[in-house]
Amino acid sequence: MSLDEIARIYVNYIEPSFKAFLMFVVVMAVLAFWAKLKSNDFLDISKEIFEATIHYTYKVCMVVGMGTWFALRFIGHAAQVVVRTVGDFFSSRS
Repeated sequence: MSLDEIARIYVNYIEPSFKAFLMFVVVMAVLAFWAKLKSNDFLDISKEIFEATIHYTYKVCMVVGMGTWFALRFIGHAAQVVVRTVGDFFSSRS
């Protein structure tokens, strides 16, 4: 993988994902602030926002990580089947 491909992947996929995630965090913070403002329970809002951000960041990382792991495992199994099939074809010809 060249540096140009890595830069293209970063610009096209990773950076917009981070921007979407940060926008989600801002929206969740505003909604939590609004809910606390309405309920007059204003003491621990920063703690709750921080804990929710950490919690959802962990969940997003786990989902992305597990999805990547399953995709790579699937690609590995598919490649293994192809290699074994081709190997079996060439070994049965002799």
